[in-house]
Amino acid sequence: MRCLNLVLAVVAASTLSSGAFGYAIDVWSPGGDIYQFAQQRESMIENGVTPRLHNCASACTMFLSVPGACVYPWSRIGFHQAYKMIPGGVLPSPDGTREMWSTYPPLVRRAAGWPMHDPSGMRIVSGATLIAHGYPRCR
Repeated sequence: MRCLNLVLAVVAASTLSSGAFGYAIDVWSPGGDIYQFAQQRESMIENGVTPRLHNCASACTMFLSVPGACVYPWSRIGFHQAYKMIPGGVLPSPDGTREMWSTYPPLVRRAAGWPMHDPSGMRIVSGATLIAHGYPRCR
């Protein structure tokens, strides 16, 4: 429930404005449950919402696959392997990692360095790096 509230808080706190595909939403998020973010991603696609990623880590990186999504040169995007919370720690989730990474356009996978081998590490990629690989720059 905390993750769902986080997603709703990100959406509620975001700036809505007209975008190329309807409305644009500014995204700052530390991430959360990949299945809840996958639902949010599908909702953005269905409703023509364009995410502009500022600082985004973990599951919200799936928003990079929404049509019209963009980053700023100063954006910070964090990638890591998926995991499940269990009593006393975390358990790597290869299925979750594959699902999350399957949403990324090929240029994002290249820039982020797929495959990831360190289950505990967060790889931060700047918006400038994504833009240099051909990802759309926010205007």
